[in-house]
Amino acid sequence: MAKIIVKNSAGDDLGSFTADATQSLTTFGAEAGILIPVACGVGACGICVADIVSGEEFLDGSAFGAEGFPIMEGQALTCISAVKTDAPKDAEIILSLANA
Repeated sequence: MAKIIVKNSAGDDLGSFTADATQSLTTFGAEAGILIPVACGVGACGICVADIVSGEEFLDGSAFGAEGFPIMEGQALTCISAVKTDAPKDAEIILSLANA
């Protein structure tokens, strides 16, 4: 499992949780009490977009569906993104939420 650290757009820590390839980052965050904004849940609206501060190589951006909302390099739609199955157990991913 990888450690996910979530920050708001000002850089303040919102919390952290562990995640793997079995659920989306949004789902794992909610289970840990970290509410990542989400509306559609299928990668179409962009409410859940996050900037990837570090650890992009450990993310599968389309684990639970195709990107339907245009994102830029270095961003992820957290509702459809998950940790890659081959990510090392000590992987760390830092996300900055644009809508938090």
